[in-house]
Amino acid sequence: MFNIERKVQATVTDNGSNFVKAFREFGQREEVEEGGQDGNEDAGFEDVGTILDGEGEDEGLQFCLPPHHCCASHTLNLIASKDLERAVPQGATRKLFYSAMAKCSAIWNKAHRSRLAAEAVEEIGKMKLIIPCVTWWNSEYNAVQKIVSLTDAQLAEVCERLAVPKLLANELAFLNEYAEVLNPLACALDLLQGETKCFLGLVIPTLQTLKKRLSDKKPHVRFFSEVIDTVIKAIDSRFQKWFSSREAKLATASSPQFRLWWLP
Repeated sequence: MFNIERKVQATVTDNGSNFVKAFREFGQREEVEEGGQDGNEDAGFEDVGTILDGEGEDEGLQFCLPPHHCCASHTLNLIASKDLERAVPQGATRKLFYSAMAKCSAIWNKAHRSRLAAEAVEEIGKMKLIIPCVTWWNSEYNAVQKIVSLTDAQLAEVCERLAVPKLLANELAFLNEYAEVLNPLACALDLLQGETKCFLGLVIPTLQTLKKRLSDKKPHVRFFSEVIDTVIKAIDSRFQKWFSSREAKLATASSPQFRLWWLP
């Protein structure tokens, strides 16, 4: 009635295996078939309930889901939480990574469990600490950023008041570089998980800009050179379907041209 099969260009879901399987089995085929340039000329949509009830089988309609994309923010979060997690604690940075994050965790745990400890941090730093959430990597990044925003004197006082081990100079240097290098990744995640201004046409430009920002930082880093390489390779690998997607390319071309000047 509404010719919706010609209007829906793609469907975006989370990365759940149930969605992936459904679109793999019932989605449009990418192969070019006779009768249509993209193999979609004869494609039609039918009510799922009708199919399940066994009705409408003689009408010749074929149930077909539109092209499918996994959620870009979920995929980028996988890079930040999984690929990055495997890349950071390697080589000479392994011990430094674990020691620095363990001391940060001690501060977060004390501030989370004790009202007096939280008030002490607010009194010293004039701010509230962020407690990381295991689900989204951004929360860990923001929590680290809060800690490194304190001056050396403030951080030393916080550790003393909370009775936790103090961060050493090389651990602070590591955390500062962590916050600096991964800032573009955190900003890209904030954009792609937005609810009001996130469109299909923003995905490819955001990823390309993120890769460039990370590459630009590589000559100036001390600890994160291999991490940057790992993240860029993971973007190319995990977003391969996005970069080759006809729908994503068309959406990018038809979107208003813009520059992600705010992406650090």
